[in-house]
Amino acid sequence: MTEPSDGSVLDATPESERFEHIGIALHWITALLIIVMFATAWSREAVDHDTHLASALMTVHRTTGVVTWMVEWVRLVWRYYFACLPTFSECMPKLQQWIAKANEYGLYALLLVQPLSGLGNCPASRARFSIVHSSIAGSFPGNPTSRSVFVEAHE
Repeated sequence: MTEPSDGSVLDATPESERFEHIGIALHWITALLIIVMFATAWSREAVDHDTHLASALMTVHRTTGVVTWMVEWVRLVWRYYFACLPTFSECMPKLQQWIAKANEYGLYALLLVQPLSGLGNCPASRARFSIVHSSIAGSFPGNPTSRSVFVEAHE
């Protein structure tokens, strides 16, 4: 509820002040997936890369990246077709509104491109890699230049 300067109380509609439940759930699922990806990447750096644990951590990391990519597409479709978005405050300057929207769309772009840069590294290395319980062979000739581009983009 909001109180105008004259002391009366106005009931605000839920659609105008916050996102709907599905949008919020998709947001927190994305946040959890990102935490898992960082945890597995950092944990892998702390162990010997030639161990079974390092391989398992990479599998979880890659699988989580693919799931994140799919969740982001669901979020975009939900947002475009079904979401009830809260409005900006009337006192918020237009420039700040534009920056907020640009920041949001930039994060969507990052969350869609980042998993692709990681997956692009896998086939470029010509090595086998695992996603969930599937083992996939690299499909491109091993090219150190293209692999380094994907590695740099992903990091």
